[in-house]
Amino acid sequence: MSDRLYMVFDPQGRVDPYSTATSQSIAMQRFASRRAGRPVRSAVAWLLWFPLWSRGYRITYHPAIPEKELANG
Repeated sequence: MSDRLYMVFDPQGRVDPYSTATSQSIAMQRFASRRAGRPVRSAVAWLLWFPLWSRGYRITYHPAIPEKELANG
């Protein structure tokens, strides 16, 4: 299990619930795919990401809950 979860935040500080992933690249690619309306490759996703980043979108990480702390872990 990864110890971090990466999420995309919009300029108002809201989290995009569909872009959560265990790596920064996957989170950004999922977000870019949703914005494009179809699956996009990683290189294309980065090109789509740069204008969004300049408008205030950010990818941040938060610690994941360790399995031993989960009820069914």
